[in-house]
Parts: sequence; C-alpha cells; structure tokens
Amino acid sequence: MDLLKDISPAQWGMLVLGVFFVAFSFKSEVSRLISSFTTKKKEAGIKLTALVGKWERLRDACHDAGLHNACSKLDEVFPMLVEVNDE
Repeated sequence: MDLLKDISPAQWGMLVLGVFFVAFSFKSEVSRLISSFTTKKKEAGIKLTALVGKWERLRDACHDAGLHNACSKLDEVFPMLVEVNDE
C-alpha cells in the first residue's frame, strides 16, 4: 500500500485517464457480446414457438384424419404440450 501513497496527483490523473481509455475501448466489445447473447436467446424462443406450432398442426391433422394412434404417440413424445393443448 506504500506504493499508492507515493503516487503524485499527475500520476493519478494519468492512471485514471488510462483506465478510462481501456474501458472505452472495451465498451463496444462488451455491448456487442451482450447484444449477440440476447439475439441468440430471442432466436431460440422463436424456434421453440415454431416447433410448438408445427406440433399442434400435425396433431390436429392426425386427429382430423382419424389417426388416433398417431395422436397418442405425439402425446407421448410431447406430454407437456398435451396439457396446454387440452386447456
């Protein structure tokens, strides 16, 4: 800690200025990483929603065609969606 006591005000100013420049140069990288993470998260949500929609259309088509075995197999594969679909 003696090292910090021996720093002059001009050196403190240069140190703060250096930290500012380093933080500013990393700001764009950090914001790019954050935006890419949120974009991937949104894309995963969109893909999941599309999958659920396709499952519902397939199940409805099987039901309309009288393919009850196919409907029951779809219900076995996606049991969580059956509860939502029945409501």
